[in-house]
Amino acid sequence: MFVIGVYDVHTDRVTQIKKIFQKYLFRVQRSTFEGNLSKHQLEKLQHDLQQILHPKYDQVRLYITADENDLHTEVLGYKNEQDFDPFIF
Repeated sequence: MFVIGVYDVHTDRVTQIKKIFQKYLFRVQRSTFEGNLSKHQLEKLQHDLQQILHPKYDQVRLYITADENDLHTEVLGYKNEQDFDPFIF
């Protein structure tokens, strides 16, 4: 499944959350990651994030679609050097 993950967390936990996301997904913006994961990988990502998140102050959103072709993405503004088409490998 194709997953987009974004976070808004306290500065004390940013580095930890970023490192967890980087284990599973590609970074496309400072707090945005995307990529294809198996069901097991998604469950592991969610578990790892729950271990760090403070439920009162932090938020992570995971947008999940079964097939990346069901999602249309448009990038407006500048493009990063690391920008890539996640559907072409």
